[in-house]
Amino acid sequence: MGVSFTEKVFLEDYFIDDENISMEFSSYLREDFVEKNLKISISQNKLNSLYFSSYQYGNALWTKEKGITECNRWENDEQLSSKSYLSKHFPSSFENAKLPAEHALKYIVPDVLDSLLDDNLQSILKEIISIPSEEILTDWKHILNSNLRLSENFLKKFIPPKNVH
Repeated sequence: MGVSFTEKVFLEDYFIDDENISMEFSSYLREDFVEKNLKISISQNKLNSLYFSSYQYGNALWTKEKGITECNRWENDEQLSSKSYLSKHFPSSFENAKLPAEHALKYIVPDVLDSLLDDNLQSILKEIISIPSEEILTDWKHILNSNLRLSENFLKKFIPPKNVH
C-alpha cells in the first residue's frame, strides 16, 4: 500500500458483482506490514462472514450461522526460537494456539472494530455480532461507497501532493 502508522483501519480493497460484495479494511504499522485487518463477505445483501486479524491478539473468523468459528493467536518469541530463520521474521497464526471464542470477542474483535475509520460501520458490526440470530437490514452498497470516500480522504494525509509546475 505504501503507507505506515495509519492507526485507523480503512477500506483498502473491494470486489462487487451482481449479488456479492467483499470488502477488505487494513491499518499499517509500517509500509507492507498490516497491523489490523477486517474482511467482510456479503451475498444477496446479507452478511456471510467477518475475518478479523490483530497483530497483537491473533485472528478470528465469524460466520452468520455459527458466530466465532475459529480463533488463533500468533506465535510468540519462544515458539519462534525453535523454528527456522525465516519463521523468526514472518510470524504466522500458531495452529496449536487455538483459543476459545471468548478471546476473540474480548480482544481481537474490539481491537479491530474500535480502530475502524467508519464509526457507523463499527456500530453496525458490533450490533450484528452481539445479536447474530437477528437479521439487521443494512445497505452494504451504501456502506461501501461511504467507505470509499472516507478512505480516499483519510489517505490523502499519507500521500504527498504532486508538484505541478
